Amino acid sequence: MRQVGYGVFGLVLLTMGLVACGPARMSTGPERAFSYRVTDGTAELLWDCTRTAAGEVRIEGVANNPFFPQPIKDVQVQVYGVEANRASVLRASASVRDVLIQPNARSPFELTFQPAGSEARYDFAYAFQIERSRNSDRNGGEQRNFARNVCPDLKR
Repeated sequence: MRQVGYGVFGLVLLTMGLVACGPARMSTGPERAFSYRVTDGTAELLWDCTRTAAGEVRIEGVANNPFFPQPIKDVQVQVYGVEANRASVLRASASVRDVLIQPNARSPFELTFQPAGSEARYDFAYAFQIERSRNSDRNGGEQRNFARNVCPDLKR
């Protein structure tokens, strides 16, 4: 009987150890750090801007839901090339990978485009859907936001 007691105790300790080290706490490494960020209090975009060897502009980032208690969905990101006289000379758009972004979750996006060459800056417009909830004072529906000069360090 004494050996059975130690066996059960050992099994309980082993189970507790596996749960403590299980997938919920395992990390595949640190989250990627991004150079730029914009938030509206519900959604957050983080991104980097680079130029490819072919001269294209690449914007890689994630949409994040760090603040809102409900999922956000259908996140769309558009970038506009804007000349010094404020004329828009190009537009590229992308959707994030996941349709629904749960609270405290990220979903990647990527925009790659050939610049017109006359851009003075690049601006973002981003939109997403939220559901109206009893636990939130926010109205449901589409939310639209704008960020100006999203790649300030990008060299021509």
